[in-house]
Amino acid sequence: MIRLKIIFIVTMVILVLIGALRVISNNLLLESYETIENAKMLRNSIRVESTIKNYQDSLNIQLRDWAQWDDTYQFAQDLNDEYIQSNLQDGSLSNLEINHIIYFNTNQELIYSKELDLSIPHDPDHLKSILDFIRYEDILTNRDTEGNLSGILESPEGLIFIEALPILKSDGTGPTMGTLLFGRHFDSKILSKFEELTQLNIEIFPYDSSNIPTDVLFAKKSFPTVEKFFVNPLSDETLASYFIINDLNKNPLEIVRITTAREISLQGKHTTTIFILISSAAILIFGLLVL
Repeated sequence: MIRLKIIFIVTMVILVLIGALRVISNNLLLESYETIENAKMLRNSIRVESTIKNYQDSLNIQLRDWAQWDDTYQFAQDLNDEYIQSNLQDGSLSNLEINHIIYFNTNQELIYSKELDLSIPHDPDHLKSILDFIRYEDILTNRDTEGNLSGILESPEGLIFIEALPILKSDGTGPTMGTLLFGRHFDSKILSKFEELTQLNIEIFPYDSSNIPTDVLFAKKSFPTVEKFFVNPLSDETLASYFIINDLNKNPLEIVRITTAREISLQGKHTTTIFILISSAAILIFGLLVL
């Protein structure tokens, strides 16, 4: 009878230890892996956001070379044909990888424009609606105190990067002769470029659209109560992160979704399972020795 009681007590102790080991492993080890995974995803989100910002900065640097140039300064005054022939042919815009180059005078009136669809190099009128949008939406009112403009717009043809600078002499002095604007469409080619640079899967969804995936809608509703980025597991295999792109008026424009495989979490589950099995086996062996 005493022996049965001892066996029962030892068995219960073994079961309690194994159960406690499983609970502790899941709560501590798996949570630590998930914390590491979320932190890595946040870094990925920052990388994607920085990649977009760096692209805008590089576009601005290209624009500055053109806007602060004596030849451009003279062209804004006389619209000479030599400048057009030397600098404003399709090949020039193609090399710059921009769709629009637009010149305004000091009264913000359009004086010259050139459009190019990079996917259809010989059809400059293909994006006429974009030109009309840029011309008539009075976007130059969004410039800062130095006359600079940088951001993303929702145009009739989709998203477009906009960069604008005052037209100055090569030494950076004035008075300004107007404004020079570059436009580049935020299309699938640019998105693929960002994916190649970050090695991540990137998707964008209109912020005001009702026809967006459920997880994106959930992220949208969560943004008022979370920080800049929102991380959410889509499944046991996939983790997603979201952040918002604002327009020139600082209003929400697009929701960016980044997805990646949950390699850290899966490795954590594998490691935890092995740990539980080995520890459980050790407890069982110890129990048998006690018996």
